Amino acid sequence: MLGIIFQRALPFLPHHFGEATVCLRHFSASSTLWRNTQLSRGNPTRIQEWREKRDIPRSGNEYGPLTDLPDWSYEDGRPGPLNRQQRARLDRSERYAQQINFLLSEVDSAVNTHAANQRHLAEERERIIRNKLREKGTPFRAGTAAVKSDKSPPKTKEA
Repeated sequence: MLGIIFQRALPFLPHHFGEATVCLRHFSASSTLWRNTQLSRGNPTRIQEWREKRDIPRSGNEYGPLTDLPDWSYEDGRPGPLNRQQRARLDRSERYAQQINFLLSEVDSAVNTHAANQRHLAEERERIIRNKLREKGTPFRAGTAAVKSDKSPPKTKEA
């Protein structure tokens, strides 16, 4: 039964069963080895990690010249029109770029607002400390003396 399945799937195998069993043993051994690897267990993270280490897209159709460039061009060198999927991918990329710019501007404004609030709080603390801690002594007396000297003594009427 297994030989018939392989005969239909793989027409290059010999038609008589004796040689096919030899080939099937070879196929079953190699498939066992293949099944024992991480790549065939349905673990896509290993494949994705391998591709990311080599600076390749996680899957083969995310970006690159095969997905981004038009399928054909005119003889004079002008690119052909984009197909529906390429146009959708381009629109999606533009939306992502606009959203990224918007969010970055929000982050920048939040950072600036936070810095302004911190400056305001620091100025407020400095003002409070300046008002609480005043130097006593000579400047205080000089200030009161200046106030007294500003006022002229009352004139008395002499008869």
